[in-house]
Amino acid sequence: MVKHPRDYPWSSYCVYAEGAASSVITAHALYLQLGANPEARCAAYRALFAHLIDDAELAALRVATETGTVLGDDHFRRGIEFSLQRKTTRLAVGGDRKSAAFKARGSAFAT
Repeated sequence: MVKHPRDYPWSSYCVYAEGAASSVITAHALYLQLGANPEARCAAYRALFAHLIDDAELAALRVATETGTVLGDDHFRRGIEFSLQRKTTRLAVGGDRKSAAFKARGSAFAT
C-alpha cells in the first residue's frame, strides 16, 4: 500500500505518532496508557512500527485476510474458536472421490 503509515491518507499515524492535531480522532484509552505525557505516548506509538514485517509474515497476513482465517499460534486460534464457537481454520476441500480415504471420511459427495 504505502512505504510508511504516515503516507496513507486515512491513517491516524500522524496523530498518534507525531502529535498532529485532529478534529475527528479521539485518543483511545489504550493509547493514553502508552505514556504519562503526549511526547512519551508518541514515542511509544512510533516504537510499535519500528519492526518491519518480513515477506513470510506479510504473505501469512494476506492469506488470513483473504480467507477470513485467524493469524496466530495454535493456542491463540483455539481461544478465538472457543470465543466464536466456530472453526477459524480452512477446511480441506476436494480430493480423490474414488479413493478409500475419501470414502472413509463419509463425504456426502463420495460415489
